Amino acid sequence: MAALDAYNDAMLGEGAIGLTAYSNENNQLTLTNGALESMEAFVQQLRNKSSGGILFQELLRPNPEVARICGQAISSLRVTLGRTAKGLQILSACWRIPTGKNMIDNFRHGISGNLLGGIDTSTGKVTRVCGRVGKKIDPVKHHPDTGFPFENISIPDWSRVIDICTLAGEYIPGIGLQNWDVALTDRGPVITEINVFGDMDVHQFANRRGFRSDALEESLEYFYPIYLSELSWLQRKLTPLLRNFDSLR
Repeated sequence: MAALDAYNDAMLGEGAIGLTAYSNENNQLTLTNGALESMEAFVQQLRNKSSGGILFQELLRPNPEVARICGQAISSLRVTLGRTAKGLQILSACWRIPTGKNMIDNFRHGISGNLLGGIDTSTGKVTRVCGRVGKKIDPVKHHPDTGFPFENISIPDWSRVIDICTLAGEYIPGIGLQNWDVALTDRGPVITEINVFGDMDVHQFANRRGFRSDALEESLEYFYPIYLSELSWLQRKLTPLLRNFDSLR
C-alpha cells in the first residue's frame, strides 16, 4: 500500500475528496474519512466533475488547537474582502466546522450536517456557533463528535489570516468582492481557494445578521463604476436594472 496524502477539488462547482493511501493489491483508495473506494469509482467521479478541471492538492493537517475541537478533518474560514478607495477591507468572516465523516466543511445551507461559527473580525473571537437542528438553523453549544464546548474560542493566527488574504487580494485587482477560503493547518493559515460567487448565507447564518452593510456599500460605491465601465453597451444598460431589482429582495 502506498501513501498518497492528496486532496482533489473540482475547479468549477463544489465537492472534494481527501485521499490517504492506494492499495495496488485490490486497486482501492483509502479516503480521509476511513472509507474505501475502488479506483474505477474514483475515476468515474473525476469524469463527472471534470468539465472545469480537477485540481490535486497536498493533503493538509489541522491546527492542533482546532483538532481538539473538530477532530482531524480540515476546518477552514470564509473571509470576504471588499476593494475600496482605501484598499481591501474585511467585510465579514465565518468559521466552517466539519462534523461526522464529512471530508469537507461546506455548510450547504445546513444539509451537510456541518456547523458555522460567527467571527468578530476585529479580534478573531468566535461569537456563536450554529447548525441545522431539525428543520431550523439554531445555536449549537458543543461539537457533536468531540463534545468540545463552543465557549471562549478564538481563531488561531487571526492576524495572519487577514494579512495573507489582503496580500493575495492585491494580486487580483479585477475582483472587487473576494471570498477567500483559508484552512487552519498545523503550519498556520493556508489559502485553498478564492470564490467569486461565494454563498453569502454562510455569513448571515454564522453572524446572525444580513450581509449588506455600510462597509459593503463603500466597496460597491468604489468598485461598481470600474466594473460597469468594462461591460458591453447592453450589459451596462441591464446591470443597473438588475441591481435595483436585487435591492428589493
